[in-house]
Amino acid sequence: MNVIKSSSFALAWHALIFVVLFGISTSLHFFQAVWTRTWYLLFTVFLCGVGEIMGWAGRTASADNPRLETPFLIQISVLIFSPCFLIAAIYVELGRLVQHFGPGFSRLPSRWYAIIFCTCDVVAIVIQAAGGGIASSADDSAAGADQQQTGSDIMLGGIVFQLVTVVLFSFLLAEFVIRVRMNIPARRISSDERSSATLDRGETRKYRLLLGMMSGVLVLIFIRSVYRVAELAQGWEGHLITTERYFDWLDGAMILLSMMLVNALHPSFLQLEPVPLTGNVELGTGTGGGPGIPEGKLSGSATSSV
Repeated sequence: MNVIKSSSFALAWHALIFVVLFGISTSLHFFQAVWTRTWYLLFTVFLCGVGEIMGWAGRTASADNPRLETPFLIQISVLIFSPCFLIAAIYVELGRLVQHFGPGFSRLPSRWYAIIFCTCDVVAIVIQAAGGGIASSADDSAAGADQQQTGSDIMLGGIVFQLVTVVLFSFLLAEFVIRVRMNIPARRISSDERSSATLDRGETRKYRLLLGMMSGVLVLIFIRSVYRVAELAQGWEGHLITTERYFDWLDGAMILLSMMLVNALHPSFLQLEPVPLTGNVELGTGTGGGPGIPEGKLSGSATSSV
């Protein structure tokens, strides 16, 4: 009995620490979004934080009594899909980068990144939430065990779908960055679609920090998704799902670090505005003076390689 109490006490404190840290980061995200009028972050990163707070509060409440239905339902359902809101913000940011450098370096028009990948996010949320609801509402009977496994399988499908989506998006982001760096357009576009954007030294620093933030979040989400796939694949009696430290470090810590990274490198402070091209200049395929423009055409007093 003492071992059980000690274990429950430690579990409750672990969860409570995450509630406090997520609360701090989420509150800061709210004020950052309102202060800088980056409203889309309220519907992405901020919602992720709210979900994480709810989920970890549920784990805190169920630490002493895992059979409490409502806290268990909250933690199983909410913690599985909340990161989908966070990754949606990264999808939007790539669209904004495409607007800055011009669509010639991108496989997709800028608006389609949000449309396609956020739609995939919604699908992943629905699948994972449905699976979590089914699994958490199962009872202790034989039929309940089957129901729990069914819910677990549905959640696993949603996580795998999210993981595939993140990997596909990461490839598109990497290709875009390489094409901008090497000045190699992905397709030919009309003159009214082009941008004459180049980066001065200050903008180059912003661009690199923004890419660092986006890449960091993608890597952390990828690690978390791989862990959740392995966890759910093992089942409810598996080593991963029954060992608390794995969940703390490979789920909670990954999402917390992602949110804090966006706090520190907030998109509103690193935003690059689109710069329209004046004149009918053909988009080259060689190495010019800057991304998407002929050699010698510079915007600003000083330019820097990206």
